[in-house]
Amino acid sequence: MPVAMRAVVVAVTISVAAARLPAVAQEYERSSRAFATPTFRLAQAEERAAGEAGEEIEAYGHGYRGVSKFFNVREAYSNVTAGEWELELTFEWETSSGEDDEFEMEQSIKYGLTDRFHIEFEVAQPNLGDGGGSGAGDTGLVLFYNWNDEGEVVPAIGTYVQGRFPTGDGSEGVDVTLGTSLTKCVAGDLRCHLFGFVMSANGEVGDPREEDYDRRDFQWGVGVGLDYQLSEQTLVGLSYLNRSHDEYGNPNQNLLEVLCVQEIGEFWGAEHEIKTAVDVGLDGHESTPNFAAKIQWAIEW
Repeated sequence: MPVAMRAVVVAVTISVAAARLPAVAQEYERSSRAFATPTFRLAQAEERAAGEAGEEIEAYGHGYRGVSKFFNVREAYSNVTAGEWELELTFEWETSSGEDDEFEMEQSIKYGLTDRFHIEFEVAQPNLGDGGGSGAGDTGLVLFYNWNDEGEVVPAIGTYVQGRFPTGDGSEGVDVTLGTSLTKCVAGDLRCHLFGFVMSANGEVGDPREEDYDRRDFQWGVGVGLDYQLSEQTLVGLSYLNRSHDEYGNPNQNLLEVLCVQEIGEFWGAEHEIKTAVDVGLDGHESTPNFAAKIQWAIEW
């Protein structure tokens, strides 16, 4: 065969092969997908599931949701991040069998030193039951640290140290409290909290009490709580706390608390939240409050 003819044949053969390349590539891709290993397909499914879970986590987050120490059982995350301030104004009313009703006020301000560590300064007003005294009450200093974010198994852990200083009328001694909280999402936006504290109580608090009031030196408490994020603005919850009584000779207090955190929105250059809670005594003892209602206005900027 002449050289020119062979060249034509080769050129035609190459052209046909080139034309078939896209079809061959598509057939190979279909075959690869069809014979993909189960491990590879499982990895793809896990990746999709992780992406969907990531979208859900982004919706409400695994961070702070407003369950602060205003409630009987607090969460493990810090109230504020680095450089943020939070002002809290608290009002509480309490009634017990055989005792006059009590009304208390407290103001506190927090500052985030890091995203996990904040410092808090608080001032408690005197107990206004029985026509209690006037002027500012005792002051307190709180250091709170969140050790970790929750993982697949390990819960978030937060620890605080609180000191009470006897700046109020009739107060004496310094109290020191150490508390720890564990927080874990258990199903979607349902979270569980475990909480415990111990306190060294030294001296009297300047509330109007009986002259023979014998304050317990070592106090403790343990509790469990649940909360659920109804929406981006609303959280509801329930907790149970068993704690020692402040006075010797009285049994432990068992308290059930129903709570709500409601975000109001941003105005005056700050974020605003309203927190409410109702406490109910479960043990029937006269020394345990029958009923208490409290409300807090939190302002963050």
